[in-house]
Amino acid sequence: MTTHADTTHSSGAAPRHRDGSRQPARTWTEGIPWISGLIAGLMGASLVALIFLGIDIAQRQALWTPAALGSALFLSERLPVDADPPLGLAFGYTLLHVTGFIAVGAVASWWLTNFKVPLGAVGMSLLLFVTFEALFLLFAGIFEPRLISVFGVGTVTGANALSAVVMGYFLVRSHARVQKCDVPV
Repeated sequence: MTTHADTTHSSGAAPRHRDGSRQPARTWTEGIPWISGLIAGLMGASLVALIFLGIDIAQRQALWTPAALGSALFLSERLPVDADPPLGLAFGYTLLHVTGFIAVGAVASWWLTNFKVPLGAVGMSLLLFVTFEALFLLFAGIFEPRLISVFGVGTVTGANALSAVVMGYFLVRSHARVQKCDVPV
């Protein structure tokens, strides 16, 4: 009878199951699928935040973007372009921004884990991009429609696209075993 302690071989070969088959290599995020979603969300949120921080610094208004979005969300007001950005609004919006990206990453990770559909990095990136664009347009439409013209469609679209590519690639790579499953679609 094989015990758990007997499953590792001194030759360095992959561990064996009780039925004698070899276990595929496991990633450190595989045991807890939402961890890869958390990491992907943090990566995506950070990338978008850094892009807009760079734009804000270039325009000599550091943190104006999250403060303007916070003003639209929390106060239903448009922050003037020349206003000093209130740090409370910037911080509050940043918390929601990061939480939203983590939620999208967690859902994408859950989807990859449970449905085992071989999307690939390009497919996952496209799915994430469409999600981010829809969420931004919904947010802007509900809270401040003029935000789209203030930030520019190209800037938001570019930041969302880069974020989606980084997150999609990371998620697919962290779920590589799931992507290689032979499950009919």
